[in-house]
Amino acid sequence: AAFPHSPLTASVLEYDPDSDTWRERDPIPTARALFAAVIVDNLLYAIGGSTTSFPFTPTNAVEAYAYMVGIGDGPNENIVEKFTLHDNFPNPFNPTTAIAFDLPTNGFATLKIFDLAGHEVAELASGQLAAGAHQVQWNAGGFASGVYFYQLQVSQNQREQFTQTKKMMLIK
Repeated sequence: AAFPHSPLTASVLEYDPDSDTWRERDPIPTARALFAAVIVDNLLYAIGGSTTSFPFTPTNAVEAYAYMVGIGDGPNENIVEKFTLHDNFPNPFNPTTAIAFDLPTNGFATLKIFDLAGHEVAELASGQLAAGAHQVQWNAGGFASGVYFYQLQVSQNQREQFTQTKKMMLIK
């Protein structure tokens, strides 16, 4: 398929060799040319450069993007399309379980554990996370058998984007 855009746009395009098509992804906020790029911890950093139209003004912008591009024969399964809080595994568990979740965009995420009375008993994640698949382990060795809830909250620009709670059972 023909490349659908000028290289001096703010577009991010993904090529699918199976369908021979280009798909537009989230745009780069600062359109620029002649910039440097580096990948660190699955983030692509676009650094400096200049604007893409005359008078080609230099910019000192540094922007980070989730780097989830793969090259292969099939569809790219690393790209997360929606927020998902997966079922923990194993469930029931003793004493350790894995909790996985997917973020389609970068955001501030918290993953907390609550007891049956609604009291927070653990915080497994809290901070800015990159888009993509994530997994954390909870070792409940110091907790009593019973029903617990795990809750994922994600916000971006101080606006809540996603909240979901699921149930799990600790059996000793």
